[in-house]
Amino acid sequence: DNTVTLGDDSRRFKDLYLSGGVFLGGTGAANKLDDYEYGDYQVSLTPSGGGSITVSGSHNDLKYTKIGSRVFVSGKIDTSAASSPSGYIKVTLPFAIHNGGTANDSRRVNGSIWVANSALNTYEFQLYGIGGESFVRIYNGSGTGLASTAANQFSGDEALCFDFHYETNP
Repeated sequence: DNTVTLGDDSRRFKDLYLSGGVFLGGTGAANKLDDYEYGDYQVSLTPSGGGSITVSGSHNDLKYTKIGSRVFVSGKIDTSAASSPSGYIKVTLPFAIHNGGTANDSRRVNGSIWVANSALNTYEFQLYGIGGESFVRIYNGSGTGLASTAANQFSGDEALCFDFHYETNP
């Protein structure tokens, strides 16, 4: 028990194929890594109150990395058109947000969004996640709370940069 080392600095293994997971740093369930993937996914922006926001065909995807149940999302997308958008903006995710049953939705998505060419300052946009949803919300956070008016600020010539993470279903 805990006496055998596989490989060393000069004798490494090339590939490892497992039918289950790997335990890192312990034998408890929390130490088991059984899922890892990464890739790109196409994004859509949907105003909650109506209208539309079109994402540019050449800049319409974000990158994600999923380690266990933690998902990291980053990248830049551009809008190419907007038609009377209103409400908050729904941004599609590669996996649904975990619904842990707690009432504190504000901590479900952590990270930042940066929006260029908008009527609002970039710091006035906020990300917000609701458990069980397959999208993250963009709100106007310029006042003392979140307002459902972020989509109203889009004209179809915005650049959105994302860097956030969230928990998905285990």
